[in-house]
Parts: sequence; structure tokens; C-alpha cells
Amino acid sequence: MAKGRGSTFTIAKYIASETVSNFLVSFFFFFVMFLVNQLLVMAETLLEKHIPLSSVGQMLFYYTPYLIGMTFPFATLVGCLMSIGRFSSDNEIQAIRASGLRYSHIFRPLLIVSFVLFGISLSMNSYFMYVSAKKRNQLMFDIAYTKPEVIINPNSNTAHDDMVIYAGDIENSEIEDLVIIDKDEANNRRIIMAEAAQLRASQQQLGVTEVNMQGVFAHSVPSRNRNEFEFAVAERMIYNILLDKNSNVSIDAISDQDKTLWMLLREIGELRKKRDEKIEVNRRKESVTRYDLRMFYNEASDMDYYQSQYRSLNVNAMYTRYSTLMGYKHKEIRSEFMNRKETELHKKLFMPVGCIVMTFLAFPLGMFAKRSGKSVGFIVGILISVVYWFLFMISYIVARRASWAPPWIIWGPNVLIFMIGNILNFFRLKQ
Repeated sequence: MAKGRGSTFTIAKYIASETVSNFLVSFFFFFVMFLVNQLLVMAETLLEKHIPLSSVGQMLFYYTPYLIGMTFPFATLVGCLMSIGRFSSDNEIQAIRASGLRYSHIFRPLLIVSFVLFGISLSMNSYFMYVSAKKRNQLMFDIAYTKPEVIINPNSNTAHDDMVIYAGDIENSEIEDLVIIDKDEANNRRIIMAEAAQLRASQQQLGVTEVNMQGVFAHSVPSRNRNEFEFAVAERMIYNILLDKNSNVSIDAISDQDKTLWMLLREIGELRKKRDEKIEVNRRKESVTRYDLRMFYNEASDMDYYQSQYRSLNVNAMYTRYSTLMGYKHKEIRSEFMNRKETELHKKLFMPVGCIVMTFLAFPLGMFAKRSGKSVGFIVGILISVVYWFLFMISYIVARRASWAPPWIIWGPNVLIFMIGNILNFFRLKQ
């Protein structure tokens, strides 16, 4: 019995080592693909604005947790397919079965490896993405001082909260034909135009970019009296832009995609509490309106309803109350912010769980290989990965944008892959 257990452990170790080695090859392939895609996405905002290559390299490095988390499910699928395909084409599956071991002994090492990859992918999608996002924002914050075109696009409009900036040509922090549309201290709409301007970091306050303007003309209209206006002319003016608040390079601004699971759960809990409070307020209004309608009906019944002057007034008043009641009853209280955060939460869990789901598909599918199992597994894995990615993007877009779609609809591709894998496994075991 001890010898049998030792042989089982040796075979499990052999299967796991083969799977891990093929996973690493597949991981490198997919990682390079995602890295090149990310570089192309960044090219427009960084390379075209002459950002130093060292900063671009740092930015790519800070994106690696996101890329790793996205790569793991595909690499798991291809790695398992390559391993099981080679075992099947080399008749090693038959040899293992002939030694008295069941299919579960072959599948168990794959499942253990997938759970380890699940943990690594989950940590990348949660904690390490959050840490790298803060580092990435700090890097963009530092770049913004030396390259103002990062926060102000040349020859186009740039929006920062309630402020819109139009800039002409930008070269070496020099801006031509600058126009700023914002609101002054009295909340009046204001337009500031300058013939030329220079951007530089403020020496007095961290996180502030100074816009030193020459040839300034300012025009504002009081919000209370549209028939009046004020204007000012100046040779020089200093305008401050607070990066930490008004720009897209804020250090503390972390998107939902980069937040940790616990941060998203806490924010979702707060939004759900506010939604429940609104639902309770609506329920109370419905109850009060229902009671008011019932009392009005009883009072109208006691009147001489057959008098024409009362009949029309009562019917109109009752219809108004009934419409109000139906409005409260059928009112759907939704929180778009909560739905988006829940979608991002499901997305963070989707890819790590995909590492486990892919194992259920790769195991029976890889055993159908009769020759060149490794090559066939790689090709089939690439094709399935393309379909899987396509289905994931569709479900993610629908979950974020469609009002009728619940956030958990994003799990559709994983459920489909799991069902197909179990069906194939069932037919394979029957054979």
C-alpha cells in the first residue's frame, strides 16, 4: 500500500510538473501579446508626446499585475491542453490507467495547479493592481510637470471637472492661443483667453501647476443678471491647476478596476444601504398614498355621487391619487454606481475562477488527441481563448451598459465553459 501511494504521488508530481512547464510557455506567449497590446494603447498618450522611454518602461511595469491577472486563465487552458494532449498522444494516459489508477488521479494534479494559479491571479487582480495603480498615478503626476501636454492636449479641448481648456500648439511647456472656460469665486461663467502661456510646477504648493499667461482677456457673466457682463485686460496672469483634484493624473484617484476586493465590497455595502433607505422611503410613500386613496373613496361614497358637479371632481381627484399610487408601486430604484462597482467586483473574480474552469474543459478535450498532442493542444487552446475573450468582452460590456442586465451576467462565459467541459468529460468516461 505504501508503494502504491508512492507511485501515485510520483505520477501526480510528474503530471503537475509537465502542466506547470507548459503553463509557463503559454503564459509567456499570452503575456507578450497583452503587453504589445498595452504598449499600442499607451503609444498615443505617451510615445506621441515624447515621454522618455524610461518612464514608458516604468508605466508598462506598473501594468504587469493587470496583464498577469488577464493572462492566467488562457495560459491555464493552453498549458493543460498541451500536457493532456501529449500524455494522450504518447499513450501515457493508457499506461496510467493500466496501472490501476482512475481518471480522477490524473485530474487531481491539474486541479491543484489550477487552484494555486487561482490564488496568484486573485492576488494580482486585487492587491497588486491597487498598489501598481498608485505607483502609476505617482509616475503620471511626476511626468505632468515636465510634459504638460500629458494633462493638456494640444490643438484640442481638455475637460477637467467644471473647467474646459483649449490649447493651440504646445512645445517645451510653451502654449499658444490658450482659452480657459471655468467659473469664478461667485460661480459665474468665465472665459479667459491668452496669446501665450507657460506651464511650470508651483514652488509654493505641491500638486499645483501654474499657467503663466501673457496678453490676457477675461470675460464673465453674472449668473443672476444675464444682461450684465464684466471683462478685464491684463499683461500677465497666473492661473493654478490643481492636479490632485481637477486632472486625470490625480495620485489618490483610483478607478474601480484597480481597487481591492475589500474596497469594492465596502463601497458596495454603503451604496446598497443608501438604496435600501430609498426603497423604504418609497414604500412609506406608497402606504400613505394608498391610505389617502382609500379615505378619499370612502368620503366620495358618502356624498351624493349622482350630482354631476361632484361626480367629475371626484373621478379626477381619485384618478390622480391612483396614478400617484401606481407610480410609487412600480417605481424601480436602481443605483448605477452600485451596479458598475458590482460589475468590477465580478470581473476581478471572473479571471481567477477562469483558471479553475478552464481545467474542467482542458482535461477531457486534451484526451481526444491521438497524435502531435502538444501542437494540437496549443492550436486548439488559442482558438478557444479567442472565443472565450470575445464572450467575456460582450458580457462585460452588457453588464456595464445595459440597464436590464444584472452585474452577474458577466459569469456567462465561465458557466458555459464549465458546462461544456462536464459534458465532454461525461462522454469521455462513457467511452
